[in-house]
Amino acid sequence: MTGGQANDTGALSSPLQMAAQLRAEGVGEVVIVAELPDKYARDAPEGGVSVVPRSQLEAVQQRLRGVAGVTAIIFDQDCATEKRRKRKRKLLPPPSMHVLINEEVCEGCGDCGKS
Repeated sequence: MTGGQANDTGALSSPLQMAAQLRAEGVGEVVIVAELPDKYARDAPEGGVSVVPRSQLEAVQQRLRGVAGVTAIIFDQDCATEKRRKRKRKLLPPPSMHVLINEEVCEGCGDCGKS
């Protein structure tokens, strides 16, 4: 899910609950990659579940490739639509960086999305 949809099941309403369910179903390791990892400081994840900041996503992907068995990454961040709505209502600060892509010279390499 991208974050804008309602969760119809109701039972798994947080990434920690989702991670616990995945572990219960036999997933070896679950990593929650969060835009705001500090919100998990209060509720420590169970064994086999870790929380890392979004900046470590690529490192987590590289590491989990070498782990035998099933692993999972849960990406926790507000969807872009929700962020835009919050910014219009002054509930979120404006972004600190903007990317402008010149379509006349774009070769589709993806480098503009790398930080």
